[in-house]
Amino acid sequence: MRFVTYNKTRFSRRLKQIIGSKHIKQKSVLAFKELIETDPEVYMLFSDMFSEPPADSSDNPIKNYMDMLRKMDAIIGAAPKFQYNSDDDDDYQDPAKPFGNILVYVVATPSGSKAFISDKVNKCLRDILRTWTKFLDSPQSKLVLNKKDGWLSPEALKRMPGFMDKFPCDKEDEYCGYKSWNDFFSRKFKPNVRPIANPDDPYTVVAACEASPYYISKNPQLRDKFWIKSQPYSLQQMLNNDPLSETFVGGTVFQAFLSSRYYHRWHAPVGGKIKRAFIKEAAFYADALRAGFDLTVGHLSQRYKSHVNTRAIILIDTGLEKIGTVAFIAIGMSEISSCLIEVKEGQTVKKGDQLGKFQYGGSTYCLLFQKGVKVKFADESLPADSANWSPCHKQLVRSKIATIEH
Repeated sequence: MRFVTYNKTRFSRRLKQIIGSKHIKQKSVLAFKELIETDPEVYMLFSDMFSEPPADSSDNPIKNYMDMLRKMDAIIGAAPKFQYNSDDDDDYQDPAKPFGNILVYVVATPSGSKAFISDKVNKCLRDILRTWTKFLDSPQSKLVLNKKDGWLSPEALKRMPGFMDKFPCDKEDEYCGYKSWNDFFSRKFKPNVRPIANPDDPYTVVAACEASPYYISKNPQLRDKFWIKSQPYSLQQMLNNDPLSETFVGGTVFQAFLSSRYYHRWHAPVGGKIKRAFIKEAAFYADALRAGFDLTVGHLSQRYKSHVNTRAIILIDTGLEKIGTVAFIAIGMSEISSCLIEVKEGQTVKKGDQLGKFQYGGSTYCLLFQKGVKVKFADESLPADSANWSPCHKQLVRSKIATIEH
């Protein structure tokens, strides 16, 4: 599969510029260090992963786990800076994933693929990311939003076309009125910017997120080998063993990718009653070993991540025989695994209502339709050929994604 091409030399040079202190200061990082050094299995994995060159690369600028920990320690006190390589978006390295950029060379090694699905490792990573997100919610984090060289600079706005028209912005304020990095990242659209397609037609399904269509699968199975190279969907694992998993066997799965520059709130693809709404705490940096080395920090493993990463699972019962229950799964990728659900079980939602949001970066999501539901996807919802996929074609949130035949 061919994905977005990145300049590895410049990527490595930029990563080497992240300067970590000689002594680790953050308690959450010190706890991670203790786990690595006191648990024999974890120690073995984190020692070996740095000597196992991933496919296509042997120039990891992070030399060992102590180097990794020092750089993590330095990142916690900083918000992602806007950075770019050139005017060519295909050469754009996502700066909103600083932790992912550190780990990109080791997650797809044999030892890395085991380490980053470990519950013990992910507990430490969860604590590190929670420490970081406290900073991203603080006023200090907004300094990277400035209009000179930050996320509101002319160069940044070129990569977010129509920003001033779509999102609230106090033009008199250096930071457009945003109070923190996360306030900016999870920003809302202005009223009426994204109208709901056919709001009175229950058989029109709308996009739950602002995302690039990634994959459509027909006839998914209850259990499948989701870790192999083709990454088939395995419903029981995706839905965390929910009893309704079996009703989606033989149905349809739609998946789409959210760039860090996209809008990151979720909206109901259909109307109905919330039957399930819960967070499955799981992995953050798990990549499919057989997907190979991936400088995009996760694009190649999106289907795999829908089974093993932290995710929000929301099931909506439409009450309509021809649609039944639709499942929405918001899947965190790397540090963007803070999924916040804003609806409750038993609540009735209208199509297009807000369900929740991601925080802190790019992500992916799935819609699941039950067996027997005849889904006809709109042309603009069809992913590009998988051999040439890249996150360039964007499906607007609350626009028509499909029609259910009835």
